[in-house]
Amino acid sequence: MKANRNKSKGTPTGASGGWGPDNPILIQAMNVAATRHREGKLAEAEQICHDVLKRDPKHPEAMVLLAMIAHQTGRHEEALKTVRSVLKHRARHAGAWFVAAGASLALGRVREAEQACRTLLKLAPDHPAGARLTAALAELKRSAG
Repeated sequence: MKANRNKSKGTPTGASGGWGPDNPILIQAMNVAATRHREGKLAEAEQICHDVLKRDPKHPEAMVLLAMIAHQTGRHEEALKTVRSVLKHRARHAGAWFVAAGASLALGRVREAEQACRTLLKLAPDHPAGARLTAALAELKRSAG
């Protein structure tokens, strides 16, 4: 399938007329990044996200996946900074709230983690990791006594 081309810049266009998140090329790239992430190929997924962000610097899915990878590799502050940037523009992005909850929990910021988890579950009550996060928070609070 050929992408439409913006005649003045030679760039593929989506429904938004540019490199926005609905651009088919960026969607395909993010699908590959998500697959690499699921396969445990974090460096490859991270590189694809950076490539997407070169075309669309505020691409929410690329930013959230980068934040997830940062969190999974112990860069929790970086993860929080990235998801906070996403949440400024997309406050209802459940994936960003998921990463915020996990990274806050990893940093021992229980109140922040609880708030992020509550927001996540309000936005996506059936989120597959919502129950795990809630249980981890409860366990942390019990052990802190």
